[in-house]
Amino acid sequence: MLNDFLFAGSILVSMATGLVLLFKIGARQRRAVQLLAFYFMGNGICFGFYLLIKYGWISMAPYLFKWPVPLGYLVSVAAYLHVRTVLRPQRAFTWSDLLHVLPAALVVINYMGFYSMDLTAKTDLVQRVSANMDLVNQGAYGILPEYVVLMFQLFMGTAYLIGQWRLIIKFYSNKTTHLGKGQKVIKKWLYDFARLQTFYVVALVLIYVVSAFAMFSVLDGGNLAVPASQLLISISFLFLSGYLFWNPNVLIGLAKKVLPTVAHPQEQGHFFQDMVASISNEGWYLDTELTVVILSQKLGIPVNRVSKAINQSNHTNFNNFINGFRVAHAQKLIHQGFLEKHAIEGLGKASGFHSKNAFYRAFKKDMGTTPKAYQQQITSGTDKSS
Repeated sequence: MLNDFLFAGSILVSMATGLVLLFKIGARQRRAVQLLAFYFMGNGICFGFYLLIKYGWISMAPYLFKWPVPLGYLVSVAAYLHVRTVLRPQRAFTWSDLLHVLPAALVVINYMGFYSMDLTAKTDLVQRVSANMDLVNQGAYGILPEYVVLMFQLFMGTAYLIGQWRLIIKFYSNKTTHLGKGQKVIKKWLYDFARLQTFYVVALVLIYVVSAFAMFSVLDGGNLAVPASQLLISISFLFLSGYLFWNPNVLIGLAKKVLPTVAHPQEQGHFFQDMVASISNEGWYLDTELTVVILSQKLGIPVNRVSKAINQSNHTNFNNFINGFRVAHAQKLIHQGFLEKHAIEGLGKASGFHSKNAFYRAFKKDMGTTPKAYQQQITSGTDKSS
């Protein structure tokens, strides 16, 4: 009973956190906050139904049985998109993001026959489930057996958690990311958010493993493992909710769209040097379709910061900046005898230029001569650029 009180308390705190995020922290101006609010409230609803079933209260509204299952699929999606939105605020949602909702939609289709079941029959079923909680995940309430729905939900939760860790580690392992005080607070939140979710997924795994054993009468699901899992879940959500209220700077940062910014000219110089090194080492300049937006996504840095760094350097704009890399690459190819086997147009494309004219203009601007004349200088030994 005490464990259920703690479980109920964590559910209420999770719901309260979601409401505070939604109505008090400027969620209308910040998609990341909306997603986090959905995460807290979605989890609160899903686990609240566990208590409704356990104590038989679900019999007062039997038509709601199994409706939280699709919501459970969306919770892990919301957590992943929250992290992605915090780290990549410039990325807009696209039609391809609707694929994240597809598994939940398939679960709804799976349960359509059950959702439309006669109310009397469903009430009788819900009462039997309340009397024996092991029946929650046994049998088949839809087209697929419950263990398939359950295992796929666990797989999805784990996959999206791994996706979060990849986003976080990739972003913060990038040397071009220089953080101010506000950004360090957000970084700590994202790492702790992922850690506590890992803790939470472990609890889910324990519940699902016990449920699987109970299906085959190998283990009584109500003895020790389920209460232990409830305790882990309670601790996870109490810590997550408490973390936000104990660290209001996180909420302020999320609401105000805190982004990596340059605090000092010296830090700006370091950032520009790291950016140049990344472009050169990765060969991004060879992409004929490269734009400042694409470059910012590759770097994991907001567009405005990339543009500002370029403008404050000796380059007037992004095109001149990137073309400098391309011209240097063309020089290297000419020295290697590229023009002895290929045309000028081929040299331009091999250096990342999308057209012959653009290549000619950029090369002459930087080198003061044409590619062909430059080759002749090399051949005659009058090249002064090397």
